[in-house]
Amino acid sequence: MDTRITERCDLIEENYLLLSKMFMAVPDMLTLIVAADSFADRGKTPDKEKMEECKKILKKNTGLFSAFRGEAEVTLLSKMAMSEDPEAYFKDVVEAYDNLKKASSVNESERVIAAIMICGMNKVKEAGALGEKASEIINFLKKNHRFVAHEFEYGYIILLALSDRKVEDIADSVERNYHTLVDKLGFHNGSVYRLALVLEARGKNSTEDCERIGIIYRAMLDNGVKYDKELELPSLGLLAGLGMNENEIAMHINDIEEYTKNKKGFKSVGNGKASRYMIAVMLLAKLFASDSDTEGIEDHITITLVEEIMLMLALINICIICSII
Repeated sequence: MDTRITERCDLIEENYLLLSKMFMAVPDMLTLIVAADSFADRGKTPDKEKMEECKKILKKNTGLFSAFRGEAEVTLLSKMAMSEDPEAYFKDVVEAYDNLKKASSVNESERVIAAIMICGMNKVKEAGALGEKASEIINFLKKNHRFVAHEFEYGYIILLALSDRKVEDIADSVERNYHTLVDKLGFHNGSVYRLALVLEARGKNSTEDCERIGIIYRAMLDNGVKYDKELELPSLGLLAGLGMNENEIAMHINDIEEYTKNKKGFKSVGNGKASRYMIAVMLLAKLFASDSDTEGIEDHITITLVEEIMLMLALINICIICSII
């Protein structure tokens, strides 16, 4: 297996172990894996003292039931800890959040995540305009698919709002993507639609991307990778720009799952094997997209897609756990 993959997995495990001591009451390990990978992405290691400083900033500026101290808290604190000025970063997130709040009525935790995404793309001042365009896109998409109003799709819609294209053109393209994917994958559900959104957000030739994903998906099945058809499915969109052939991709996914299944954090993450497959897709996209898709989506957009996909799963799992309790 490529040493870049094993080294990255080892670094994620190392960061996860550090973070798990800083956050003792996280319901789902996937949230910590996301944070651990974010530190690895930037060549950093979680620092306990700086994390404590960030927790104090958050506590000082928010109430106990604030959206910033909900499901997205670990992600927010990790981003703050990675910034040069945690307090200034938090103020930017709050500004983006407030501007989004004026333009939409989505779940508060999802709005926090969207605000974090916007800060990562240095578009805080544009948050209001992005939120307004996202609302317009949702209204157009709902004409054909009422479930697009679901709160866990907001991050994808924000990414679509970055495009200069007309709202109706974006919606029409997403609809074509969806029907192509249904034909290529052989099934249809809300996750197929979210996959269509991810491919559209890449900003490339989404029709070709849909064809490519169909080929990759069949190769994965042929190689024993039973990829989840629900929560994890949208992450397949990250493979569209890889230059590897479909069997090589499937081989890497199997190898990464096998390598990580007994590592701390990985072995009990999310939906177990299904979530490790998704993490494998994430790693392939992050480590090899720049090698094979040099004219494609910018690195920060790829990272945003990955984190939104993983955070969606983490938030859903937390909601399930809380409903059981």
